[in-house]
Amino acid sequence: MGKAEVSGNRDCFGEFEWSVNELNGIDDFNPLKQRIPFRGDLFERVVESGVIHLDGRIVYQLKIDVEWEEYLEEKCSYKLKVKRKRKKRK
Repeated sequence: MGKAEVSGNRDCFGEFEWSVNELNGIDDFNPLKQRIPFRGDLFERVVESGVIHLDGRIVYQLKIDVEWEEYLEEKCSYKLKVKRKRKKRK
């Protein structure tokens, strides 16, 4: 899990509450075995910007005046193979 750092005193409770409600609506899953649809609406509403560093660290600046730091792991969910229908043999 990443870490968050509050960088301002802006009143962001409403936006935070919306984000928590949306996140609570996502069912638990194992990212190494399952995929879920990307929530572009949630990402765009919450994330202001992000910087990817050479050491695998991603630092997001959230719209609620919070900085979130996350590290890429060796086994990321984006590396999951997409299941395709097998081709029929001739």
